[in-house]
Amino acid sequence: MPPNNQQLPPQPQGQPYPAPPPDYQSASQQAGSHRKLCLILSIVFGLLFLGAAGFGAWAFLERGEYKNETDAIVAREVEAAVAQNTEELEAKFLEREKEPLVTYNGPAAFGSVSIDYPKTWSAYIEESGRGSTPIEGYFHPNFVPDPSDNLIALSVEVVDRDYSRVLQPFESLARRGQVTISPIEAENVDGVLGTRIEGEIERDVQGIVVIFEIRDKTLVLKTQSTEFKNDFDNIILANLRFNP
Repeated sequence: MPPNNQQLPPQPQGQPYPAPPPDYQSASQQAGSHRKLCLILSIVFGLLFLGAAGFGAWAFLERGEYKNETDAIVAREVEAAVAQNTEELEAKFLEREKEPLVTYNGPAAFGSVSIDYPKTWSAYIEESGRGSTPIEGYFHPNFVPDPSDNLIALSVEVVDRDYSRVLQPFESLARRGQVTISPIEAENVDGVLGTRIEGEIERDVQGIVVIFEIRDKTLVLKTQSTEFKNDFDNIILANLRFNP
């Protein structure tokens, strides 16, 4: 077969040219095929480019959105961690400020009641020795407000009443499900058991009452707010001393 870019050799006059081979393509046909191939390849590469560009743009937007969400989550977590750390530091500072504890020592005639309380609290105590409440004391952070109009962090009373009579009203509250009653041991007084009452100790007042028997009288300790539960348990009761 002659080369595609060459003409067929001349034939003798009167003789027809021989038919070209089946796969023979003229130069113009080859150029047309080449153009078609280039066009197809251009379309294919164009579509691939557009697809890649679209995917890149989508990935970039997704990455930006993910980064924004991640930054917001990290910022919230950092803010929460800082707030929690600040609260913990403030709580530790307030606990340290309560020390050294201050001690109240009551008269020996009424059981030598000894109460340790935070130095950031104030105390108001009456020791008249007369009437049905020979010792009546109130303890509260900063200053002692009017007990008749405010919830007090700690009240301490030695009352001239029998232990069972002091306990009786709380037993009625327990039967109605307003309080729970459980035995409690005085940590610093050997062999002395008392009673712990916890719940709605007064109308609309959630708190704790602990009572111990002191001879013919009764020691009553009370907090009128669950806010002071830790101080009541870990400072007041943990350091309570008296002569039964």
